[in-house]
Amino acid sequence: MATYGYHRQAWWYSHGVALVTSTLIDLFVFVVVEKTPPYDAAVYMASEAALEIAEQECKQALEIYRKCMNTNTWPGLPSGVVEINLPGWYDSSK
Repeated sequence: MATYGYHRQAWWYSHGVALVTSTLIDLFVFVVVEKTPPYDAAVYMASEAALEIAEQECKQALEIYRKCMNTNTWPGLPSGVVEINLPGWYDSSK
């Protein structure tokens, strides 16, 4: 859920439906199915704590978007030359 931001997806869609329809979403679930046999399936829901974090993250993203729109400044990769180094686990003796 954390890797793909599914908690944000659950909050975003639930919030969007509430804004458009004035109907609060009581339950948002993910139906998960395996890609290989036996194609087992399960139903999951994000915890209340995960949804609270998602709300903060989504509102922060919206604020960044608002500032970008207002200033026409869009953050991205750094400009110029940036020095990088090998990771600590790299073994040069191989």
